[in-house]
Amino acid sequence: MSHRLTVPFALAAGLGPYFLFHTVHTALVGSVIVTLLALFIFGYVKGNFTTDKPFRRAWQTVVVGRLAATDAFVIAKAIG
Repeated sequence: MSHRLTVPFALAAGLGPYFLFHTVHTALVGSVIVTLLALFIFGYVKGNFTTDKPFRRAWQTVVVGRLAATDAFVIAKAIG
């Protein structure tokens, strides 16, 4: 995939559930699932190139991404 298509593809994947589901809560859950799956796939592919344990790298990527998203949400809530 071309590098210039990476960002639009990622945005479409993350925002796609908001166009597919009728309620915001369902779309949010769908978006979280799609994002975690994308992080897992990215971590696995990265793990194939950088280590001999791609599944471990995939789960590490998911955990770090989840923690970063949680931190961003908490900070945004605190700011108002």
